[in-house]
Amino acid sequence: MTDNIFFPPKKEHTLQLENVTLRMLTYPIHSKSDQSVRLYALHTHAHDELFACLEGSFHLQTESGLLTVNEGDIVIVPPDFPHHKLPTSDGTKWCCLDFVCVGRRRANTIDLRKQLSALCNSKQLLIAHNEPALCREIAKAADMLESEGSVLPALRLITVLTELSEKPLQRIAAGDTLHAPTPETMELTDINRLSRLDYLINGCFVDPTLTLSRAAKLLYISERQLERIMRKEYGGSFHHVLTEKRLETAASMLTETDLAVEQISSDTGFPSKATFARAFQKKYGETPTRYRELHRVPPQR
Repeated sequence: MTDNIFFPPKKEHTLQLENVTLRMLTYPIHSKSDQSVRLYALHTHAHDELFACLEGSFHLQTESGLLTVNEGDIVIVPPDFPHHKLPTSDGTKWCCLDFVCVGRRRANTIDLRKQLSALCNSKQLLIAHNEPALCREIAKAADMLESEGSVLPALRLITVLTELSEKPLQRIAAGDTLHAPTPETMELTDINRLSRLDYLINGCFVDPTLTLSRAAKLLYISERQLERIMRKEYGGSFHHVLTEKRLETAASMLTETDLAVEQISSDTGFPSKATFARAFQKKYGETPTRYRELHRVPPQR
């Protein structure tokens, strides 16, 4: 499950080659230390994601453990495969590309679709070990995609994928047991999850579909575990904290804008004007309309 509230829009570059349409999605390329990269917990994509390690090593967190990606290794994460790349230390260089290959029947063409089918939209995580030359080609494609956005990076990626399809690959299914997380990586995962939870509450609270159940699924934890985290970190239940955030925002909008109460109710994530009015009066002791009359900020002259 991919959720647009977490991932920014990506620029798409498309290339039709033989009987395959390759759609490449630009993604922030971190070919150096990524201490400043925004942190997320386990997540999935609707497309394939390709990681290449140029120097050093890094870890991919999955539901069943840690995967160590060493220098020269290439990993293709398939769609709907829960994963998370842990932050790296100085000296590690890596890059990442997102791509989708769509087959298309065309007469008298090389069957690239058949050749790439083992790599694209696989149900397993695929690893090619000790391929430094291909890692450099992936990095060049990533750099070109960021700077040019032309067909050249797509042609380069097609070449890399074609070569990978002919190499022996390690295959890891979603349920395969990997290395157990160390205390350090477990702490990083917890920090990442808290970072994403904070973004949910403070950046996505206006989404009316954001519920305890949905938030727990997005964070890959149980509802009970999420409630424990909420009470420890925020001092209240998920519903309470989210409602408080919505009400505080609505109160500011009532005093600082001319928007109708119904519009403010909708814009702050409440399912109806009546639900908003009840919650607002319970917190502030006034109806939204009366609160606006009493606390309206006078316009500046």
